[in-house]
Amino acid sequence: MARESGWKVMCATTSTWGSAPLVAADDLPRLSAPTILVIGNEETGVSDEILKLSDTNVHIPARADIPSHIDSLNAGVAAGVVMAAIRFEGE
Repeated sequence: MARESGWKVMCATTSTWGSAPLVAADDLPRLSAPTILVIGNEETGVSDEILKLSDTNVHIPARADIPSHIDSLNAGVAAGVVMAAIRFEGE
């Protein structure tokens, strides 16, 4: 129903495959339509089924000094980082 109304779906994922990093300001996604942000839980993330349905997948790249066994952020923190990084068309 949301898609029929013009909404887009953006998923935050821990996978770098098929997703854009949230890094440089010029590379951040620009939203031109209302967007549903999907954040998965810390253990399993967003399901593959939902990732395939999304219009855009993004990931938060880890710093080089972060231990490799840490592959995700708290879901609330991840949501805040993504929402702070998103820019709307015209801003």
